[in-house]
Amino acid sequence: MTGLKRLELLKEIVPKLSRVAVLRDLTNQAAELAGREIDPTARALKLQVRWFDLAKIEDFNSQLQAITKWRPGGLVTGGGPLMVIYRKRIIEFAAKNKLPAIYAREEFVEDGGLLNYSASTIDLTRRSAV
Repeated sequence: MTGLKRLELLKEIVPKLSRVAVLRDLTNQAAELAGREIDPTARALKLQVRWFDLAKIEDFNSQLQAITKWRPGGLVTGGGPLMVIYRKRIIEFAAKNKLPAIYAREEFVEDGGLLNYSASTIDLTRRSAV
């Protein structure tokens, strides 16, 4: 569900948005499910979405180059270990390419990213302790 809301928020921020790149980490088991959620919402918002998948660290540079070549108007990222490891590089990429971006982890915003929509990992950890 959060993937849907990320797409909706990005569209609110950039009303003329028509093309969105979604960068997802396939090592994260929820990544494929996110695709099934986002595609119908993208159609309803009249957005063209293209998926850029990371299955291993070696995919990172080629996927960022592919995003640049496609020239989207916005960027949505999923969660997962590869996203966390490369978050500063993803933030720099979005800034350099003037891509409004919404991220799946709060650490992205703490490191300078534009916007995050997700559950607070600190609150989730605190609640699990109870």
